[in-house]
Amino acid sequence: PFSLLTFTGSGLFNRSMRLRARQLGFSLSHKGISCVLRRWGRAGKNRLDDDIRMTCEEDIFQFLGMPYKSPCDRDI
Repeated sequence: PFSLLTFTGSGLFNRSMRLRARQLGFSLSHKGISCVLRRWGRAGKNRLDDDIRMTCEEDIFQFLGMPYKSPCDRDI
């Protein structure tokens, strides 16, 4: 679902989704969502636990606390 989300949104839409993820302490890409860790002044990434499953685009929107937008509504 992450690749589908990336390739069906406009550039501005994709940047707004990634910004929302960063505001929550995560990193969003076409590969998935990672938790951004800060230790000793260095940034690192850690994949989310397997118990958080995102099998469709709606799961990603819900995780980020955003209302779902269909692909035809993602041109902002």
